[in-house]
Amino acid sequence: MTDFLTARVVEDSLEKGKGADDGAAVPPAHDGRTAEDGAARTALRPSGLDAARRLRALTGVDEELLARVRYERSKYTALGGVVLGTSVIAAFSMWNFTTEALGRVSLVALVPTVIWMLFVLNLDRWLVTPQPNTRRRLGPVLMRLLIALMLGAVIAEPLVLRIFQTAIEQHVADERTSAIDRLRTNLVRCNPVPSATQSVTPQGCDSTFVLSFGKTPSERVEELTAVRSDATALQKRVDRETARLETLDSEVREECRRLIRIAATGLYQRTSECLRLRAKARDYRTTHRTEENEQRLAGMNSRISEIEAQQTTSRGAFLRDRADGIERRLSEERAKHKEIGVLERMRALDQLKAVP
Repeated sequence: MTDFLTARVVEDSLEKGKGADDGAAVPPAHDGRTAEDGAARTALRPSGLDAARRLRALTGVDEELLARVRYERSKYTALGGVVLGTSVIAAFSMWNFTTEALGRVSLVALVPTVIWMLFVLNLDRWLVTPQPNTRRRLGPVLMRLLIALMLGAVIAEPLVLRIFQTAIEQHVADERTSAIDRLRTNLVRCNPVPSATQSVTPQGCDSTFVLSFGKTPSERVEELTAVRSDATALQKRVDRETARLETLDSEVREECRRLIRIAATGLYQRTSECLRLRAKARDYRTTHRTEENEQRLAGMNSRISEIEAQQTTSRGAFLRDRADGIERRLSEERAKHKEIGVLERMRALDQLKAVP
């Protein structure tokens, strides 16, 4: 930039020197400079706060040379404003990025914000300053283009995150809710109420979803199954023997209604068939132990009722323990969902971009 202004000064000097006396010379000042240079330096001394001059200082321009081409001042003042505006936008972007990374507004965020602002300010100032080697321009151009793209990406990403903050936070909240619901479903599926018919762990359940319990209802399931099986078999036997005994008793009643008269005494008595059927029924009861089997069946039914009551109590305790265990796991998972981090915001933004 200084080289450019020097060239402009030379051109202006040549134009002003046309038609002047070649033998006339400008008297030099005491330090080797011309009187015109001294007047320019005196005119450049700012009085108070000169905002335009400070903006031009951000571009690295030489004010002494710029005083010779005053019509270039507005250009470099605007260029300084661009440099300052870029650094301010970079600072705002870094402030948003840091507060999102911390999850809250904090004075700690001022440290990287100020550092990043100064870095971008000096880097942008370097970008607008021409390089001394003007013959090889491809390298500096490519370097500046690369740095410009990098700055654009670094500055633009936090701003995009801030613009779409509401949608990003809603998307992350929906994802966290879905993750909690899936975890609850897997915990319930992978920890069913134990039974004799389901003793294998469901498919897809690993140690992540399986909870540990002190006592489970399956401890009395086998005993209950065995007692029910024996009671069912004994019930069939008792029903069969009771039906046969009722048939014999019916035959006894029918036959014993008949009485025969003894001719010698004139008295009536039971028939011999009645006596035989009574003996047969009595022998059947003794042989098949019907009364003993009925007592055994009553004991088995009582035992079944006792085990079922214990199972009901144990099932209720198991369901309570499972609910407490699931709630603990869900609480641990919710504890991980603290403030939304930067990486999580960027991933959510990518997912929102992919939604048609």
